[in-house]
Amino acid sequence: MRIGFDTSAMTARRSGIGNYVANLLHEMVPLLDGGDEISGLSIGRRAPTYEYLGQRFASRHIPIPTRVMYRIWDLIGWPAADGLLGGVDVYHATNFFLPPVRRARRILSIPDASFSVVPELCSPKIVGPFSSSVAKFANQADAVLTISEASKRDIVERFGVAQEKVRVTYPGPGVLSEPVDERDAVEIVAENFNVRGPIVLFVSTLEPRKNIPGLVRAFDEVADTHPHTLVLAGQLGWNTDPILDAITGARHSDRIKRVGFVADNDLAALYAAAEVFVFPSFDEGFGLP
Repeated sequence: MRIGFDTSAMTARRSGIGNYVANLLHEMVPLLDGGDEISGLSIGRRAPTYEYLGQRFASRHIPIPTRVMYRIWDLIGWPAADGLLGGVDVYHATNFFLPPVRRARRILSIPDASFSVVPELCSPKIVGPFSSSVAKFANQADAVLTISEASKRDIVERFGVAQEKVRVTYPGPGVLSEPVDERDAVEIVAENFNVRGPIVLFVSTLEPRKNIPGLVRAFDEVADTHPHTLVLAGQLGWNTDPILDAITGARHSDRIKRVGFVADNDLAALYAAAEVFVFPSFDEGFGLP
């Protein structure tokens, strides 16, 4: 069997969907039988890297902006994704968009329906295109994968997809499943992030859906009697001004530290060193952190 994957989200600083695809391929490629083959198709200005997948992974990159390619596919239904890969039996669309194919069966991953459940908390760049197209794609696909029963319920109820067509496949932590000794982790965090003492950790893209101003207010409430530092790990998303204002305006802003994007090894150390982990999102499909 030949399987094609949309690997566009596997950027150098990948987040949720990129990590989902990278870890899925990392586990699947070693399991290939002699007659099986997996190949990646990526769209965008920068090509993903696949070194860690070894020699049994072929790929093709189309170096044009993703939104331009999506528009071309929408307007003229060409070129076929399976054709771009030389023909595949199954094509796994991993990032909400279902491209045209010639003959391949199509699987569509929809991690969550937040853009429909809480559209006011999601980027208009996502809400506009997704709200009008994902329901169509989900019904066109041969199967839909999602990451929790809660997301499955949203997909079935909001997009009118047959319940038996939606499969729940729970994600795992990938490389973070390898634990870091707590004493080593404390030293790594002190050296790499200049954070010493007990930590309250938050990990995610900084965006309205993640309820960070609420987290900052809660931290302010307890910081007088607790010596912790609040560490916010993750890249800036959309509409971050209210988030940054809440951080700089906090009474204990000197004990709130943004560390930006964190590579896997350092992230594992942050988890191990943290005394408390917080994840106060308004809506999540699963919430891998």
